[in-house]
Amino acid sequence: MLFQKVGYFNIIVENLLTLVTSYKKDGISPINNINNIPKNLPILLITSRVDESVPCQCTINLYNALKSIGRKEVNILILNKSSHVGYICDNNQDKNSYQSVVHAFYRYYGFPHDEELAKRGYAKFKLCKPELKDFNNL
Repeated sequence: MLFQKVGYFNIIVENLLTLVTSYKKDGISPINNINNIPKNLPILLITSRVDESVPCQCTINLYNALKSIGRKEVNILILNKSSHVGYICDNNQDKNSYQSVVHAFYRYYGFPHDEELAKRGYAKFKLCKPELKDFNNL
């Protein structure tokens, strides 16, 4: 009976999301489309341990899937205390990490960047290519 109630609740939520947002239950899933991403495109995935919109583990799974098909230019930054929409405003440490790592990523791949932010974020950016075994320590 509880399963049925939860099932009905999920249906109601999905229908509500469909009505008030662009959410589509059968929409495009990034992990199911990794082969459609250009091979030479550098990627910086960003997540947070407390993200409830896109759980951290989903982003880690996407990172691992990209690595498993041989993608070399994929990076992941895991913030600690920010919500999905608050990566640059919920927590000052996360904000600083976000901004500096993004600019270090831009610099590394030859995109326009803020040089001071890129310098501050370079050491942390170098840690954004963990191996699968490294996720055991998260």
